[in-house]
Formats: sequence, structure tokens, C-alpha cells
Amino acid sequence: MIRHFVEFQGKPYGASRNEIRVTMNKNRVIVLNAKAFETLRNPSHVKLYFDEPRGLIAIRRVEGGHPNAFQVKNGSKGSRHKLVHAAAFCAHFKIHVDQTVMFQTPHMEGDMLTLDLTKTAAVSRGAR
Repeated sequence: MIRHFVEFQGKPYGASRNEIRVTMNKNRVIVLNAKAFETLRNPSHVKLYFDEPRGLIAIRRVEGGHPNAFQVKNGSKGSRHKLVHAAAFCAHFKIHVDQTVMFQTPHMEGDMLTLDLTKTAAVSRGAR
């Protein structure tokens, strides 16, 4: 009997609370877990950068009055995650995801949190 198994590329829910975890949903909202937010030194605003040839997004902490700054907003009540509404950024660079994706290798490069669009996994909790 021939079988065609595909390895699941994600992680169990809650498994990465002590690791940087960043997702982007189809509404082009970047979601930072508490560890990612702390790693960026708890910013009120960030700037977004894109390295198109390598498919990399970078997030850097900036002061609130800085031109082109995106506000970091609180997630749902009682949660520790933070939101960056990045629709304008994604539209400008033609970045599109049709479902929520988790960046598999987020890491700090200097003062920038780097996200690789070529290394993502689809994540979903399904119907609620």
C-alpha cells in the first residue's frame, strides 16, 4: 500500500511561550507574542522594512513621533500578545498571505526582528 505522508511543520499550541513567536494573518496584522514584544524592548511604535530579494520583513523599535511609525496595539483583553496593523506596508510591497502563517525562524539581527516569508507554516485553530 502506497502512503503519502506529509510532515506537520507547525508546533503544538502554547509550545512556544518562552520563544519568539510571530504570525501574520490574512488581514495583514502582525501578531507578536510576549517574548517577541519584550525582545524588541516593549515598543509603542515600530518601523517595518522589507528585503524583497530575500523575502525578509524586519521590525525595529522607534519613537512614536517618528515618520512612518506603526503603532503597536494590545491584543484581545487578557492576552499578552501585541498587534501591528501592517496592511499599508503589505499592500505597498505586494505581500499577501491567504491564511494565518507563523514565521518559523524569527530572530534578532542587531536591533531588528527579522521574519522570513520563505519559512512560514500555516497555523489555524479551525472553526470555533
